Amino acid sequence: MTLQTRSPDPPTARSQARATYQLCATLHPAAGGSADLLLAAASQAVLDSFAAEPSAASPVEHSLRTVSVPEDGLWSARLARAAGFTVEVALLRCADFVRVGCRTLGSPVAPNDGGRAPLDRPAVVDALAAAFELREERALDGRPWHVANSDDVALLLELVTSERRMLPVHLLTEPPHGRPGIQGHPFLLDADLLARRTLGAAYVVTLPMKLGFEWTALVTKQWSAYLGAVRTYWPGVKLDEGSPYAHPLRMADSVLSSRAGELVAEDAFTQMLVEQSYRHCATARFAWGDLRFLDDALLRRAELARVSAPDDSARTTLLASEVEALGEKVVRLEAERELALTLAADAEAARVELEDELVRLRGQLDQLRRAYVRKTGVEPDALVRFPASYAEVEEWVRMNLAGRLVLHPRAVRGLRDGSFEDVALVARALLLLAREYRDVQLGEAGANDAFTVAYERLGLRFGRSIARERAGEEGETYFVRLGPADSERRFLEWHLRRGGDKDARFCLAIYFFWDDASRQVVVGWLPSHLDNRMT
Repeated sequence: MTLQTRSPDPPTARSQARATYQLCATLHPAAGGSADLLLAAASQAVLDSFAAEPSAASPVEHSLRTVSVPEDGLWSARLARAAGFTVEVALLRCADFVRVGCRTLGSPVAPNDGGRAPLDRPAVVDALAAAFELREERALDGRPWHVANSDDVALLLELVTSERRMLPVHLLTEPPHGRPGIQGHPFLLDADLLARRTLGAAYVVTLPMKLGFEWTALVTKQWSAYLGAVRTYWPGVKLDEGSPYAHPLRMADSVLSSRAGELVAEDAFTQMLVEQSYRHCATARFAWGDLRFLDDALLRRAELARVSAPDDSARTTLLASEVEALGEKVVRLEAERELALTLAADAEAARVELEDELVRLRGQLDQLRRAYVRKTGVEPDALVRFPASYAEVEEWVRMNLAGRLVLHPRAVRGLRDGSFEDVALVARALLLLAREYRDVQLGEAGANDAFTVAYERLGLRFGRSIARERAGEEGETYFVRLGPADSERRFLEWHLRRGGDKDARFCLAIYFFWDDASRQVVVGWLPSHLDNRMT
């Protein structure tokens, strides 16, 4: 099927598109259906969708190329649309389902769009979702998942922590009764609208208040959401190792105070989530596996034809076609590489700018604390009330030590099983690290002596946790990661200790390190001792 007789011009670095949408999912047949029939039906659905494009009848506007490799169960199509945009779909027949890959490529700067390529899903995704069961980790059908019982809560945990998940999860929680949003939706946002707008780009989940406590018990408070808050769980959630701050939590007040151009409140926040979802789909690194988009499918077909050619003359002709196809792919890959380097540089600049802003904000907080002391003669920390149980420590740290000390998710897990009997001492030790020890790291005058006096007053000992060489023999025990699973390991170099008895009720150990980039203390484990070969 061809809508344009001439082949599109070879891509160049200038014209080569950047990904504006990507999806890797599966299609499943009805009961009793075969994967072969599903592949045929899915390829026809793709062609029908492409033919229904608004300008599909104009050969000047559109061109379509398809290739089938029956030997491998492969089918691929590329629709070159107006204004330099291209939609590619790849299908792969598996044992009892069909894998599907879809991506839209658009010029980094396209006309009439304010200088940015639009981020949205192509119509073919809607067509596939309507005609078949389209799945990633869960069905992609444009409807929210309403968590209804404890079994659903367990399934939600599986979804959030799945290593295969590539789409974000937007969790909407129920606000307190009598406090609806401006538009009166039970979860502040219109979950049905958000799910329709993010079909194929995100999961939308609603969590009623009665099940929120179960969710918090499973993931801990720093990973949870409640009281009308909206939380986005990006792919790669590691409850024990990852940073919960990389998966943003927006409280109800923040949702209702949102602004985006002329949009306000729920409408503005919904628009932000939609844009973030499609931006993620455009920039994420999808694992396509054995899926082959048009360039690779053409190469595979040429390779098979060459191998089965009857004589050297035919093989030579087919080899020339294969080399030509490979040349087209090389041009595309080179352009994609250049664009990827540009995007990576932009992302790194944005990261550095954000880190600088965080450092400035922490500096302002330090100045405000000093100004408060000068004006009142009272240390703000002197007014702090200490928690009475380990269940309160995580929130206490967030409210009182923010910007100075952070609990790593592994430390939060340690608190859940904490048995050291003096919870107030644990809190005082954390305050000591956030205040006196942090002053040491910031080079404040007299800070070393003040720190020594402070920890000795509490009956604590300070020193190295373990020799780094021995720490390596203990696997991951003495190391944590602050960011993604592939980020640099950080050594829990120091600890505060009390007691030498093996009874955890009387022994306290807090393992930590100083993070110079964020200018704060990171606590990686507490309140018990970490195991090593000696213990």
